Amino acid sequence: MTQTNNLFVQINGTSNQYPLSSYDPLQDITPNGFAITQNKTQLELKGNTWKKLDFGNNYTITANTILEFDFQSTIEGEIHGIGLDNDNVLSTDWLFRLSGTQNNAGLGNFDNYVTGSGWKSYRIPVGNFFRGNFQYLVFSNDHDVTSPTGNGQFRNLRIYENVAVLNIYPANAVQAEGDTGTTPFTFTVTRSGNTTGTSTVNWAVTGIGDNPATADDFGGGTLPFTGSLEFAPGETTKEFIVGVSGDISYEADEGFSVTLSNPVGAIINTDTAEGTILNDDAPPPTLDIAPLDAVQGEGDTGTTPFTFTVTRSGDTTGTSSVNWAVTLSGAADAADFSLIPAFINTADRLIVKLNPQSTTTQIDEIKNSLGVVKTEIINLPEVEIWQLPETTPIETALATYGNSLVFEYIESVSEVNWEIIGSGINPAGVDFSPTSSPTITPTTNASIINAIDTGWYDSTGWHSEGNTNYIVGDSSRYYRNWIAFDLPTFTTPVTAAQLQIQTYGYSSNDSSETYELRDVTTPVS
Repeated sequence: MTQTNNLFVQINGTSNQYPLSSYDPLQDITPNGFAITQNKTQLELKGNTWKKLDFGNNYTITANTILEFDFQSTIEGEIHGIGLDNDNVLSTDWLFRLSGTQNNAGLGNFDNYVTGSGWKSYRIPVGNFFRGNFQYLVFSNDHDVTSPTGNGQFRNLRIYENVAVLNIYPANAVQAEGDTGTTPFTFTVTRSGNTTGTSTVNWAVTGIGDNPATADDFGGGTLPFTGSLEFAPGETTKEFIVGVSGDISYEADEGFSVTLSNPVGAIINTDTAEGTILNDDAPPPTLDIAPLDAVQGEGDTGTTPFTFTVTRSGDTTGTSSVNWAVTLSGAADAADFSLIPAFINTADRLIVKLNPQSTTTQIDEIKNSLGVVKTEIINLPEVEIWQLPETTPIETALATYGNSLVFEYIESVSEVNWEIIGSGINPAGVDFSPTSSPTITPTTNASIINAIDTGWYDSTGWHSEGNTNYIVGDSSRYYRNWIAFDLPTFTTPVTAAQLQIQTYGYSSNDSSETYELRDVTTPVS
């Protein structure tokens, strides 16, 4: 039965466990003839056995590659050796023979061990004999006899490049960011191998993971955030600090990596170390809305307040803001609501009725001059809400543009329906609607007629037919309004008529306004 185990090998200054298994079933006649001892740092072979250690990733043998180890044997077999290979079939081209009675196998340059002499240290410049990529380190204890007793032991296995070798590790790289200033995240770069000369290397910080750190976490600028290190002759360790900026914003933990590159006078073995910026800020408060008094009758006049409550929980030490909006369901429509209750009495907003004759350029010029920071379109024709900056009081806007042809400032907006019912022996029977009114669905045998003109006149009889944008009034001069319709000739009696007017800025000293239907031949008085 093939046995496997793990053995420690130091590769370019880093010790790791690597799996050990049988090498070439035609050679590994005693598959259980091995033991791993001394905390997995020593391999003992006995009988007729061959084993291989898997690097996992190929190791590249270069001109600078060195293989170091200690070896001893108390009973000589035929081939005691160590080498490299890429498959599970015996090849002695890359095997270094250390001792044994079969002196024609493998490379004999280091066949100098005296059986029973105890531990002997070897330093083999592998790159002087062959180069390339190899996956396995091979151990031989060949003894092709009926009762094999040969043995051999290996310990302190090292493979390295005879140049400086660099590795990076996080020293203090998982911690909270803090609220202000910078928090030092420390990383260590070690240099092993040939450290007699100088070495330099660059490092760079980049964000990683599901929530990567950004440039703002390191004081702004751009990523990658970079630096460099220089080792003096004989120096083996360098530390450097990555400063993380503190803040008071709640956010998920953030990840980043520090990567070594562009070595001079060295090679890189471990090129990357990772850091984690831990959030140390409280999450934002939670907002919840609930109806407090929101199921009731609408009333017959005025407005009925429906009350809702927004509660804030969690960390309430700071300020919070939130927008709200009403959406309709069932039979509700926009006419059921005061359309702009949040803006009418504020100091930084203009409720504007645009002139339909104005161009977009004219309107934009005024917005730019006032510094309008937000425009909200509401559900009325040519009506917008302009939010002004703190530096532009509404009084300034009105003094400059209050009489502009582009817009008229108004203090409130509402929607009013007017209804006229025909009466007498020959009552009117046509539904009327100004062009700006909502669409009216006629009843059976009914007609819809849109207004062809609107205007106003005062008590002196003066009027302006050209004012087709809106109808106005002034209680001090008793203005009156008129709306003109071109009535067709009806072939059936008219039994009822209805007039719909959509208004804004409605205000009157009278409790009600009355509109009369008149024939155009009837004098106006």
